[in-house]
Amino acid sequence: MSGTCEVIPSYDYICPVLHIKGEFTQDMEKDLEQHYLSIPEARRSRVVLDFTDTRYINSSGIAILIALITRATDESSSLEFAGLSAHFRKVMEIVGLDDFVKMHEHLEDAVGLPDSDSRHQ
Repeated sequence: MSGTCEVIPSYDYICPVLHIKGEFTQDMEKDLEQHYLSIPEARRSRVVLDFTDTRYINSSGIAILIALITRATDESSSLEFAGLSAHFRKVMEIVGLDDFVKMHEHLEDAVGLPDSDSRHQ
């Protein structure tokens, strides 16, 4: 456990949000998959990945996202991205992921304000 990456699930919004913190590399794969699968199927129709606190994404991270997008599509679910930096957004566009996921500039644009007073730091 390197401590460089973390997935934090949140159910405080209109749909589940998985906050991706740190460096998104191959080390993130099991954690992201585990948290995605832990979302009840009834709530998995729309899931937002929040990249606000993501510092780095490498090619392995992109491959993990492609696999997750494929899984969501196979389940007739919608996966959306929020909080991408301008650089990460450009990378997602170059790779073509914007053809498969909706991208929002900020988390609040995707899901509104939290349903409770909890904050995600």
